[in-house]
Amino acid sequence: MSDTWNIDVPDADRPWPLLAELSRELDPADWMLVGGLMVHLHAARAGIAVPRPTSDVDVVVAIGTGGASFNAVRDRIESLGFAFEPPVGDGGAHKFLRGTDRIDLMVADRIDGRRVPRVQGRLVFQVPAGTSALNKAVDCRVQIAGQEPIALRVPNALGALALKGAAYRGDSRESERHLEDAALIACTIDDPRTLAAQLAGSDRARVRSLRDALDERHPAWRPYSELRERGLRALHLLSG
Repeated sequence: MSDTWNIDVPDADRPWPLLAELSRELDPADWMLVGGLMVHLHAARAGIAVPRPTSDVDVVVAIGTGGASFNAVRDRIESLGFAFEPPVGDGGAHKFLRGTDRIDLMVADRIDGRRVPRVQGRLVFQVPAGTSALNKAVDCRVQIAGQEPIALRVPNALGALALKGAAYRGDSRESERHLEDAALIACTIDDPRTLAAQLAGSDRARVRSLRDALDERHPAWRPYSELRERGLRALHLLSG
């Protein structure tokens, strides 16, 4: 992606200061923002209010599509005072804590098993659809509450929907949250036909699972009633 998104974020509450701190430590080419703040940035760019707050920063290190080193990124995070929190059970390693601040540091799927990094012997969590999202990452210049702009990357709307579709299919505990996020992202899409040209791999199937769940009566559309038809059309064109 050659275009840069310029996004103004009026809110300086948590976790925006943490995102700014992290962005100033890392090369934008080495990582991509996902999770709740990804959704918030898409909404801010489109001028849509976000009903759901978020509290942490979710990062995918670009070791599959770029030259980033997971350990180098981890070292930078730990230099900021973060410490690894081992997962419970068999889950993948991802959580780094500093008091009440949290960064989830992950890698994409479709990485050769021998290249998947470990932290204290635990394999790092691989984000389903993460490789697709990295391939659709957009450079962003983000200004938070009038402060010095920061540089980072997020998946475009199709990449974000692929992430949400994969998460919806694989995480039944948070299925409604993923549908709410997907509805918002779909409402930001004003040119789905251009995005459709970027469909690859399992993208269409992942968006189709969202389309099938998000019929016009689904409560996830309620905050965006004036944009619902645009969102429904985007899901239809990207999954047909």
